[in-house]
Amino acid sequence: MAKLERAFDLTATAPKDPFAPYDAVFRFAHHPCVVEIKVRRNERERYPTYMLSEAKYNALCALDARGANALLAVQWTDQLGVVRLPVEHTVSTGGRYDRNDSLDVERVVLIPITAFIRVPE
Repeated sequence: MAKLERAFDLTATAPKDPFAPYDAVFRFAHHPCVVEIKVRRNERERYPTYMLSEAKYNALCALDARGANALLAVQWTDQLGVVRLPVEHTVSTGGRYDRNDSLDVERVVLIPITAFIRVPE
């Protein structure tokens, strides 16, 4: 979160709702921007798309439709990237298959890596 604060020269606050579908709120001239923050243990270019739960994506897009800009921020091992939601994507089924838990597999959106804007360090 500190990298985003430095990059945008704004202070982030935590959501009031502990079950909110986002991790931080930034205010741009009295206009809220909600940000979901993810951390991945691979380089940005490892996969052609970024996978996000369709339920999470839809919740963030609903907030955007109500007037709060929605962003997805991903910290990869080599860089930080952000994308404004909604964004062009495809829908698929995905998740974790290594734990043999059917609840770990769900509908997901696949966002092209090229849609992300690199945040300067």
